Amino acid sequence: MKKRIFLALLAAVSTIVMVGCGKDDKKDDPQPAKVSAEAKYTETDNSVVFTYPDDATNPTCSTTVTYKFDGDKVVENTAVVVCCSAALVEEMIKVYESEKDLKDNIEKIEKNGNTITVTYKLDEDVDKDAAIFGARVIAEAMGCENVPEAELTIGD
Repeated sequence: MKKRIFLALLAAVSTIVMVGCGKDDKKDDPQPAKVSAEAKYTETDNSVVFTYPDDATNPTCSTTVTYKFDGDKVVENTAVVVCCSAALVEEMIKVYESEKDLKDNIEKIEKNGNTITVTYKLDEDVDKDAAIFGARVIAEAMGCENVPEAELTIGD
């Protein structure tokens, strides 16, 4: 009799464990992203792109900032942030939405899994040279290597 009760309980527990460990339980949770620890700077005639991690030894987020140009005019300014977890993505979005200086300059924020894309409003006063200067200063401060010296030319 004790064997039958034990086997019945064992079967019940096994069924619960097998059902509880199904593969589809977390379909909506994004997969953990691999965050780059690389800090780099690239400048062409049509764009400036720099990438930097929040921490070089153990990064939890990596940010890629892009400025695109059409002649001397800035036509796009975006930041793509890759985070190691969905919880960190939510915290980063809260920061972008709550900081007044950030919020006032943001056109839109898009979330895709563990990636946030922030599109900034374009300022008519910022031309290609000013954007390059700012990108060089920020990239240098964030530890990017091979950043050209930041020189700002002031018009007459």
